[in-house]
Amino acid sequence: MSDLNHIYSGPDLTIVTVVRNSVPELKKTITSVSGQKYPHIAFIVIDGGSTDDTKEVIKTHANHIAYWISEPDRGPYDAMNKGLAQATGEWILFLNAGDTFADPSILSRIFANDMSECDVIYGDCIRDYRSFKVLQKAASPEQLWKGMICSHQSMFIRTSLMKPQGFISGYKIGADYEFAYRLFAAGKRFYYFSE
Repeated sequence: MSDLNHIYSGPDLTIVTVVRNSVPELKKTITSVSGQKYPHIAFIVIDGGSTDDTKEVIKTHANHIAYWISEPDRGPYDAMNKGLAQATGEWILFLNAGDTFADPSILSRIFANDMSECDVIYGDCIRDYRSFKVLQKAASPEQLWKGMICSHQSMFIRTSLMKPQGFISGYKIGADYEFAYRLFAAGKRFYYFSE
């Protein structure tokens, strides 16, 4: 079977990774992002002013990173908003340091579909507890009143919907849930990608 990259030219995707003092986790995420077969990725790394070798890791992999910055922030959602401000892709994904894709062709398979009628693409995720892994199935957006329906690391959002406000950075946790709920309440279209 031929490579999907040669069959379909999909939309641009911005991937934002936030990190602070987490060299091994960042390396894992960079390897996963750079290993994707999907060609239309702009990778952004926002470092919260690390004091370990995180900046050196970023510099070493600079050929895979479209933009990076290292400075103190007011928490993860503030850092994520910094990445959002630099995003240029049609879609955006927030993949924290330590997070990885399920396999190298997952983005090609997702964006081989016509997503022109979608505002949010979401799916399942695998939680890795080191000694075992658990598949976390995503719920329907109608269940958002109960809580987050999936991991934000498995949620692709149209960048144009995020740019006007982004995450409420004052939240220590839950700003991703608040944003997803806001989109659903506004009637935005959610698409569940499952294999």
